[in-house]
Amino acid sequence: MKVPLLKLKEQFAALRDEIIDAIVPILDNQRGVNGPEIGQFEQLIAD
Repeated sequence: MKVPLLKLKEQFAALRDEIIDAIVPILDNQRGVNGPEIGQFEQLIAD
């Protein structure tokens, strides 16, 4: 049985702008730990 390889480069390309838009504010305000975006992310994962 062949297991297909992940095409991470293609997957990232499709989501790149969304990922960059989400990460840049966290890097800019340097509140990666206990920052508001992290709290929102944790809540989304918990639900």
